[in-house]
Amino acid sequence: MDKGAILSFDIGTSQVKGVLFTPALEIIDWQHHSLEIQFSENGGAEQEQEAWWQALCWCSKRLLARNNVEVESIALSCQMAGVVAVDKQQQALMPAMIWMDTRSAAQAKAIMQGFPKISGYGLGRLLRWLILTNGAPSLAGKDPLSKMLYIKQKKPQIWQQSWKLLDVKDYLLMRLSNRFVTTADCAHLSWLMESRGNKRQWSPSLIQLVGLDQEKLPDIVPATEYIARLSPKAAKELGLTASTKVVAGCGDVTATALGSKGSINQQAHLYIGTSCWIACHLAQRKVDVFRAIGSICSAHPQRNLYIATQETAGAALDWVARQMGLVDDNHVDYDAIARI
Repeated sequence: MDKGAILSFDIGTSQVKGVLFTPALEIIDWQHHSLEIQFSENGGAEQEQEAWWQALCWCSKRLLARNNVEVESIALSCQMAGVVAVDKQQQALMPAMIWMDTRSAAQAKAIMQGFPKISGYGLGRLLRWLILTNGAPSLAGKDPLSKMLYIKQKKPQIWQQSWKLLDVKDYLLMRLSNRFVTTADCAHLSWLMESRGNKRQWSPSLIQLVGLDQEKLPDIVPATEYIARLSPKAAKELGLTASTKVVAGCGDVTATALGSKGSINQQAHLYIGTSCWIACHLAQRKVDVFRAIGSICSAHPQRNLYIATQETAGAALDWVARQMGLVDDNHVDYDAIARI
């Protein structure tokens, strides 16, 4: 039996991928499971949290059935900028509003009001956010902050029952360990976390400004921290032992940056998936307001990730495949299609 194996999961927009690694980070085996998105005409894009969990369990059990390993730790990288409202009993109160969801555009514009305006942002509030966070909430309504406000204003009963507001990774960490935690990279994209200097902590002034309650937010911990051991219930459902350590992990964007081996300053990488981006690590914060490019906290504790995104990439190819009746659970030969 191989001991000390690492079981890692990537929870993307369209798939859950599970990978077994040796302690030397050599791949032993991998498994994937598709996910569905529920779209609505008002800009909604939701996923069922239970689908994430069941896909996690499905991948885990198949990997363990095929490989004689002893898993020492489990780690996650996940799609970012989602919101999951859970109650004190850790039950999700509504489907997850994922990063694609734009129902909260009105809430995003309202919190950035003011005069004079720069590209739709009130100057005073824009400067305040830039100083504290090195960025500002998207006016498109895709960031967690406006999604939280949407729930508060449009779904007051759910808001009243909400104990914590979690990102995708944070929800799964709760299922794994019974802890409510997030990491700085995910917290940063809420635009409620101060990132000046070495600070990676919630900003009481911004939270008060937008009318939220800090108690509804999870604690911020380092990406590399062992937060707990698997709960007995989670261990049983995953086919693992309760002695398995749970690592806090990170978002998929920052995981990709580290996986590209681009932790050296100014060493760029290009990612193409459902969305795409080009990014590089920097020692200091950096922002270009007029090009809408800036840095967020990396999973690396001494790095900031300078990133430019394009939120539709592989999703556009999926759309083309559906229009042509070529939907496939695996891959479509787009080169062959182009030659028809």
